[in-house]
Amino acid sequence: MQHLVIHNIADLNNHRDLVNEMWQAYEEAFPYEERRKRESVLSLLSEEAGGFYILLFKAPDEDGLAAFAMLHRLETFEYIEYLCVPHHKRSGGWGAKALKHIFDHVTKPIVLEAEPPGANEWSDRRIDFYRRNGFTLIDRTYYQPAYHEDTEAVELRLMVRGQHDNPEVFARELYRHVYRLHPSHLLFYHTEL
Repeated sequence: MQHLVIHNIADLNNHRDLVNEMWQAYEEAFPYEERRKRESVLSLLSEEAGGFYILLFKAPDEDGLAAFAMLHRLETFEYIEYLCVPHHKRSGGWGAKALKHIFDHVTKPIVLEAEPPGANEWSDRRIDFYRRNGFTLIDRTYYQPAYHEDTEAVELRLMVRGQHDNPEVFARELYRHVYRLHPSHLLFYHTEL
């Protein structure tokens, strides 16, 4: 599987067709309350010292996007904010191939957020997919802060691949560096720590 790394706006502009497919898949796959605005993603790409980047994956013999991931390189772990396979490419193994590529290039623990078990018809399938790919579900209530003024925080669970003695460390670093909130807000949102 071929991949492209997007570190900044110039990289984004150099791959317009794939990026347009990425935006379409992003908006179709993730509910509004779990999705950053495009302007927010572009702002993250504009930060010179930021650890945010996007991976675009292509099938070797096909045109178009096979999968994408939006990630943050943080101090103690790598965070997959979004992993998505466009609807018409699902069930082709592209998500697992994208994760394998990430695993092959990241030496730190990898963290992601998932909907709680039983939240909807897809949440258990997603959790099972991540478990098959080496992630462990941290069974504690965790809230993703609201991305928009007209939405509430979203109840999720953290999943981790790699060493994770204290999952609160991951939650605090997410709040500080990804959501740009003081970790003291975590006590408000994270009810079971």
